[in-house]
Amino acid sequence: MREDQPSPDNKRGGLTTVEEKALGAMAKAGTTALVGVLRYGEAPQKKGLHFMDAPAAAVENLTALAAGGCQLTFFGTGVGNPIGSVVAPTVKVCGNVNTLRTMADNIDFDVSGILQHGEKISDLGEQLYAYAMDVASGTRLTSEVLDIRETAISRFALSL
Repeated sequence: MREDQPSPDNKRGGLTTVEEKALGAMAKAGTTALVGVLRYGEAPQKKGLHFMDAPAAAVENLTALAAGGCQLTFFGTGVGNPIGSVVAPTVKVCGNVNTLRTMADNIDFDVSGILQHGEKISDLGEQLYAYAMDVASGTRLTSEVLDIRETAISRFALSL
C-alpha cells in the first residue's frame, strides 16, 4: 500500500502519506457522527455517515459504492481527474483554481469560492445539493458528455 498510496496525483497535490489522505477524507465529513463502517459493496442498514472499507483506487471505490446502493457519487479532486462511473453518475467537485482553469471541461462543480472569496461552506453546500437534484433530474455530467465511463471490481483473493 505504501507504494501506491498516496497516488502520484495526490503527491503532486501535496500529500505525503496515506495517513494525510485519510485525514482529508475524514475532514470532508465535517462534524457529522460516523454511524457505521461497511464492507466492500455493503449497503447501509440505517441513515447517516458511513465509511466503506474499499480500495483507494478511485474507479474501484466508485464501483464499491454503487454496489452498496449509492446512486450518485461526489468525487473531490484537487489536481483533476476525468473519472466517470458506468453505474452511478459521478459529480466531480474541485476547489483548486489551477485545476478549474486547466481542466474546466472535466469539472462539474466549482467550490473555489470558499478559499478565494470567503464564500460560506453552507451556501455552496446548498448549491451543490440543488445541483445534485438537477443531475438526478437528467442534467448530464462532464464525464457523460465526454463519454468517460469506467468500472473496476476489486479482487480480494488470489485468482488463476
